Amino acid sequence: VELVVRDTEFNPAAARRKAVELLEQEKVDLIAGTLSGPEELVMNELACKYNILFANYPQNVVSHKKGLVCKWFIGSHLTPFQSAAAMGRYAAQHLGKKWHYIGDNYSWPQLLLRGLEKMAKETGATLAPPTWAPFPATDYSQFIPKVQAAKPEVLFVGNFGSPQVTFAKQAVEFGLKQQMKIVVLNTEITMAEAAGRGVFDGFHAGTVWYWTLKYKYPGAKAFFDKFHARTQRVPSGYASVSYTTTRLIADTANEIKSADLAKLTAALEGRKFQYVKGPEQIRACDHSNIQQAFVLRGKPAEAMKDKWDFFDVIGEVGAEAIEPCKDEGFDEAVPLSKT
Repeated sequence: VELVVRDTEFNPAAARRKAVELLEQEKVDLIAGTLSGPEELVMNELACKYNILFANYPQNVVSHKKGLVCKWFIGSHLTPFQSAAAMGRYAAQHLGKKWHYIGDNYSWPQLLLRGLEKMAKETGATLAPPTWAPFPATDYSQFIPKVQAAKPEVLFVGNFGSPQVTFAKQAVEFGLKQQMKIVVLNTEITMAEAAGRGVFDGFHAGTVWYWTLKYKYPGAKAFFDKFHARTQRVPSGYASVSYTTTRLIADTANEIKSADLAKLTAALEGRKFQYVKGPEQIRACDHSNIQQAFVLRGKPAEAMKDKWDFFDVIGEVGAEAIEPCKDEGFDEAVPLSKT
């Protein structure tokens, strides 16, 4: 297998230009990667235009609506709905039912809100009107008084990367942790690293995977050991997704002894697998991945056993967090590749 790498520059226009170069000049047989939703949308579009399989590594932001997701799209990450519904369900059971949401005002946090709204109805929680920060957010201080005035039991947070780091630091600075439970809907170990030891102490956070799962699942340990030996650091959740998605496609192609686009996609639909956590399955109707979402709780600096020990895994939510096919406009009985 030859790996041809291009840098998308975290820019959808650059992602489009580089992808077209790979497709038209390098004549690649599979395109994989991206990190952000806007880049993902570009790759999803190109997959249909060029009739090529697209292995998506970030959260799946295209399967929530019929007519948006390309039938050649495949990925193993959570959808925004799964992340929000999982953490909303956990919060209703363990943290409180008076909710508020602060998010960066663009498509991904808006999709997270859909999950929270549905879970609030199901659990009897009250969800106040959201607080939106302009994207990309560099300072949340002007929005924190509105959050404090709402006096929620639980504050859900929808941001990622450097905005999440900024928010975490300002939440500590303004004493939000003492006033309410803070639930970050999707995080990564890299955010805790950037924020510093103990900043996420007491926060709850959702994730697709965390490195201490190596103590529970043999596949997670095997993946961890190989990754750590090569990089001298612990793998992130996104690293686990990149590994899982790539291996899933390779295993399926080897099993059916074909890389034919239609045959491979059909074989992936409904496929069950288990690599680095519990059993997973690609849902045929929309190519979402039915899987666990994990609940983390941040640790105080003095409780960290090493420089990677930012969180404890304290819970998980399974298939009940996924949005039904019919609610997205799909027919559960019809595989996406047949539409």
